[in-house]
Amino acid sequence: MRNLKSKNRVALYGRHSTSKQNAASSDDQIRAGERYAAQQGWTVVAKFTDAAVSGAFEHGRTGLQELKKQALLGAFDVVVVESVDRLGRNVSEVTGLCKRLKFHGIEVHTYTGGKQTELLIALMSSLAESELEKIAERTKRGARSCILDRRSAGGRTYGYISAPRVTADGKVKKGYQRICPDEAEIVRRIYDEYALGKSPLEIARRLNLEGIPGPRRRRRKGEAETEVPVRSQWQVSTILGHASRRTGILRNELYRGWRLWNLRTYPKNPDSGKRVARQNPVEDAERIEDQEMRIVSEAQWHAVRAREALVTAKLKKNANGDGYRFRDARRPTSFLSGLIRCAECGGHVGLVLRDRWGCLGHHRGTTCQNNRTKKRDSVEQRILLGLTDRLVTSEALEIALQAYHAESQSLYAQWLHRFNADREKLTSLDTQIRNILKAIEFAPDVSELSARLTELSTERKMLAAEIKPVPAPMPDLQNDFPELFRAQVTGLSAVLSDPDHGREAAEKLRSLIRNVEFRPGPARGEVGLTLEGDLVGILALAAGNDNTEVMTEAVVCPRNHLKSLIGHDKPALNRRV
Repeated sequence: MRNLKSKNRVALYGRHSTSKQNAASSDDQIRAGERYAAQQGWTVVAKFTDAAVSGAFEHGRTGLQELKKQALLGAFDVVVVESVDRLGRNVSEVTGLCKRLKFHGIEVHTYTGGKQTELLIALMSSLAESELEKIAERTKRGARSCILDRRSAGGRTYGYISAPRVTADGKVKKGYQRICPDEAEIVRRIYDEYALGKSPLEIARRLNLEGIPGPRRRRRKGEAETEVPVRSQWQVSTILGHASRRTGILRNELYRGWRLWNLRTYPKNPDSGKRVARQNPVEDAERIEDQEMRIVSEAQWHAVRAREALVTAKLKKNANGDGYRFRDARRPTSFLSGLIRCAECGGHVGLVLRDRWGCLGHHRGTTCQNNRTKKRDSVEQRILLGLTDRLVTSEALEIALQAYHAESQSLYAQWLHRFNADREKLTSLDTQIRNILKAIEFAPDVSELSARLTELSTERKMLAAEIKPVPAPMPDLQNDFPELFRAQVTGLSAVLSDPDHGREAAEKLRSLIRNVEFRPGPARGEVGLTLEGDLVGILALAAGNDNTEVMTEAVVCPRNHLKSLIGHDKPALNRRV
């Protein structure tokens, strides 16, 4: 043990926890320590501080780490702090630190309590750790109070701006927000573009190119505060977020008028000192409606969810559980991607050899002998010509339209018959229930009647829940159906290269095609194409109806596809339905 009478070198340490405290708090602690050392007649030889750093763990506290390093070198004999909790709020770390200091002959003093013994240090550090847990609980309780009061429990969400309110007693109450019109318009734009098929990367790039500022970036530790908020560039993570954590603009339920709280906890890893996000049980999460904060409509929200479900389905694991099918989730390069099949091997035909269509099986070295290739533009133009000309001629569509009208009338008659039968049964149940109620008034023993009444009431409730209104009759397609369809397809083909609407046009064109057969011609370099169109999509497009769910049921199965044989270099005249 060192003799303090001959060796009285002192090291001072100060720490404050958060940036919300006085920035001079650590310096104030150092000055108080200097006064204490002067009173004892000691000499201050070192000063260490940690500003705005939690005392839960030693990680990230550079001042404390330097103190420990200098202690090993014997640079001082006494460490003076305001209180033991300034060294930390973790019992094991604080007691371990003090034991190491004692081993090297270094005492710990507080200028409010003098020399600290091992027992006193263990007791005070235990109280400090307990106080840390209480602080966390009070913080959580305060956050929940904000949510219940329709206030923000954290920072500002993109799309909203701060709107403090004055209470009845004249006090300003912070945490309230209101919609920012300019940012809300960007949020709605992101929802619409993603629902139409644009990727988060594509959306972010376009926003950055247009110079639209991204959400306000959080100030990093050590950065000077500025009056002008620091804006960041748009990133994929900003738009898409994290699925399980429900983060990102596309998953934030506040935009649809719901506040979510207590979804996650953030415990600190004892080894690294970093916060780790952990999902809370579903039953612990809380949802509070706040329609004043709604920015996107329910239609926009569900359109994004539908697009999200489609992407997720394509990313599902293979049947054997090995990896994800990221290739299947890629957006098609052409509106024909994935729709062309090789007539020889039945495999996929894709873009090979500098924008030329060819059998992927042949070009990847399998047994297929179909070595024909065709320029992309040529194939696409021939398919578009087939859609607008060969596939929808009057004679080809006559049978299809007859089948459509016949089946739609039959299906509507079935729906109407079922609806009327259910209504008659419901009326019969109501009559039986009324008769039993009348009989109960005069019957001496109502036990059997009550049981029967319960059965009938249950049956009626189930039947009433199952009865659905009769849908409107199928639209009667006009006589100029082929012309309407050609005009629609021509309009779609004209905007295929448009960066804003090309993706939507490509998706609609893909919905018209069931399959394209790619076969080698008799002469070298010749390629024959057989286009198989989807009648459901064709009818829906011509009728101006994007919802083909009902229309699908109205198409006779043997006739729900139109097929056109497109010749090797010129469209052939033969076609069949």
